Amino acid sequence: MTVQQLIDELKMMPSDLEVKFAYPSRDYWHSTIAGDVQNVEEGAVVHSEYHSAMVVVDQDDEEEVEKHQDDAACVVLLT
Repeated sequence: MTVQQLIDELKMMPSDLEVKFAYPSRDYWHSTIAGDVQNVEEGAVVHSEYHSAMVVVDQDDEEEVEKHQDDAACVVLLT
């Protein structure tokens, strides 16, 4: 999803609704947790074979940043 697609989706919602971030709790009942969005920021992600998913590059780890400088994608992170 791009920023523009997110904006378009949000425009269809009432502007006074709270925004949450949904994620699996990994509990027995397969509940979905609705956490607060605390921050919106740019970040870098790379694909992890181990996780079979995109992972955030730790910007505080100079070695990790340098390692992924050519293959990292800049994204918007909601945390």
